Amino acid sequence: MAWEPMQIEPPEVLEFQISGEDEPQQCPLVFTNTNPIAAVAFKVKTTKPKRYLVRPNQGLVMPGGSETSTITLLAAEARVIFEEHAQTGVWDDSNKFLVQTVAVDGDFFNTFNQSGPKEQTNMLTDLWSNISKQKAVKQKKLRVAF
Repeated sequence: MAWEPMQIEPPEVLEFQISGEDEPQQCPLVFTNTNPIAAVAFKVKTTKPKRYLVRPNQGLVMPGGSETSTITLLAAEARVIFEEHAQTGVWDDSNKFLVQTVAVDGDFFNTFNQSGPKEQTNMLTDLWSNISKQKAVKQKKLRVAF
């Protein structure tokens, strides 16, 4: 499912296989920039930040390129979800993610490419902190299934 200017895979639901095992579960989130000329920044947020790690939680996808973030359900939290399901017979459906994307201008793109990793992280953090409401930020909600 295409979503301008970024294609996201999976497009709707992040799936985690929960068992009684005490191991973290991971789900890849792949961003593909469908814009052939502009880089696109992304940011991933969750309703349960103590339950999940998102690495990287923000980034820049080059024109026509792709990047992958890994969403990790922490082992202790997976166990809690499994035990709640064993008691109630119902999976917790309150876990959600918000993906935000925005095309960046050429100056940002050029400076980003000439910067080191720490500076790039700071640039992205500043971008999302100072983004104007009038800027064309696209948002996509993803739900979680167990």
